Parts: sequence; C-alpha cells; structure tokens
Amino acid sequence: MFHEFLNAASTEGEQLRALSVMKLQLLLISLALLKAHARMSSEKIRRSANMPVNTPIPLIAEDHLIFGTIRIKNERFALPQLPSSYFMNGDNEFIRLRLMHANGFKIMPRETTSVVAFSGDWNSRASITGNTEPYQQVTNQRTHATYSDQTVNYQHDYDYTQTFRYTDDIIFAPLGHTKTNMLTTIDHLKKNEISLNNLRYNNRIKQYLPDGIYYMSEGPLRGAFFGCHSEITNGLLTPLNIADARTAYSSVHTGHTLITREAMVAFVNSLPQGFSNAPSLYQAVLLLGSKEQSFRVSQNGLLGPLMTVATNTNYFPENMFSSRDEQFNVVKSFINNFEA
Repeated sequence: MFHEFLNAASTEGEQLRALSVMKLQLLLISLALLKAHARMSSEKIRRSANMPVNTPIPLIAEDHLIFGTIRIKNERFALPQLPSSYFMNGDNEFIRLRLMHANGFKIMPRETTSVVAFSGDWNSRASITGNTEPYQQVTNQRTHATYSDQTVNYQHDYDYTQTFRYTDDIIFAPLGHTKTNMLTTIDHLKKNEISLNNLRYNNRIKQYLPDGIYYMSEGPLRGAFFGCHSEITNGLLTPLNIADARTAYSSVHTGHTLITREAMVAFVNSLPQGFSNAPSLYQAVLLLGSKEQSFRVSQNGLLGPLMTVATNTNYFPENMFSSRDEQFNVVKSFINNFEA
C-alpha cells in the first residue's frame, strides 16, 4: 500500500511529502498498537488477579498482617464468628482473607487497594471518592471531656487531640493505599483511648464525647475503633467500619469494624481450638502462606476428591449448614487440619 502511494507521487517534492505522510501513518499505527497492547496487559493483570491460585500464598504471613475486621453485638464481639484478616506487603500487594461469611471462606488477592475507616451512612452505590468528597477536616484539635458517675463518686478528665474528616453522611479516616500508610494511620488512631464505661456513659447516659475517632483500650471490645459525631452518629459512639476497593473510584466492599491486628489475633486464639496441627488457631490460619493445603468433603459416608485450597474460591458457605454454629465448627475444623 505504501509503495503504491509513493509511486503515485510524480515530483520529488510530492514524494518527500508522501514519505512524511507515510511516517506519520506508521507512527499512528504504532501508537494504536501500543495502546492496544497496554489495554490487553491491563486486562490480563485484572483477569489473573481473579483466577484461582493454589496455596501456599506467601503474602499470608504474620509480618504482612495489617488489621482485622470483626462483628460487634451488645457491647461484645459477636459469637460465633471468625474475623477477616487484611494483609499487605512492601510492594503493596493486598489480600483480604475471609474465614467465615455467608458466602463462605475465601482468599481474595488484589493488585492494588484503597482503604477507608468510617462511621455513618455509607452509600453502597458510590465509590470511595463518591462517599468521601467533598469533606471537611479537623486537624490536631484539642478537646476535653469530663465523666462523672455519682453512684461510685467517680470523676475523670480526658484530653483528646483529634484528626479526622467528615462529610454530611460519614465521619472517616483514610487508612491509605500502602502498608506504611495503613500501619501509621492505625497507630495514630489508637492515641484517643476510651474504656467500655466511656462508651456506656456516652451512649446510655448521654455524656457525649467530642466529635472524633476513638480506640477501645480495655475490656471485651479491646482493640476496636469507634466514631462519634454530634450530627452524623447523633452523638453516639458507633463502630468504625472498613471500606476497601481496588482504587478510590472503583466498586467498594464494606466490612465490619476495624480492629488492631494484635486484638484480632488474640480474639481468634481465645476461641476453643480442639485438635490442630498448629499451636494456636491463628497460627493454623497462617499455614495458608507456607504450605499447600488440601481437603476432602465427606458426603453420605463417602470421601470426595482431594481439593487444593486456592484463592478466589468460596468454601463452606452458610447455605451448606443448618446454622451459623455448624458453619463455625466446620470452618474451624477445616483450619485446624491445615498441614504444618
């Protein structure tokens, strides 16, 4: 085609112009091919992130554990439950490990992630950006609170330094999109400590805390975070939940209450363990990162085929069982039987 195009030019000047046009056409074709290749590569990455990968998954390791999420009910961590774990490494590869859920046990890797902790009314149809912008910010605001309990002649003064953001609907803290961001932000959020009595005085007796984000430092909810805002939460301390997504503009998963990694591990290890190949229940969980794990399902007294535990695959959903207690016991036994 280009040869015919060049021969059609009769003069030297026309041939030079034709060569210039040819070069431009070749450049445009090259750019189009590069763009197509980039799109294909991006789609390949997204597809591979959703394809099952057999255990072991090295990212599931104690050094990479960032935080957990946990259900709260009646001023206690709800039972039965196995909290979710969130892992991230220095390359910012991310995994959400969901141990017990209506849809089942699942290992969910993601090539990138963005995480926000929030209290209030999250819009499930919007992205993280859609929920968090525009926002107002409170930075290093010093506040003071006094609690009195006349029944035991008790009074205590608290000083808080709050940094948080809020919209019309939520009070929130961006945890970030890197391992360093998240660990640093969580450590900062732990500075404003409260007790279970603080929560009760605030929510029952209406001795309201200043607007802000708080860390439960003792008692049965130790390690969990709460948000409080005079308008957004009506002055109540409410659980600070997690929202995570591949990017700030993509579809969002919202989870349960943010809990420190140490408190989450302690909760899991406080559960009755029974037989196990590991010294603790959470050490058994971490075997997913060090060795291939497999299992068989027995039905009507017959053993099914050997199945390797893999990412992006649901195991033991709630509808397989007659109750959550039964699901809990089966999933716990499944974990305890991981090979060391």
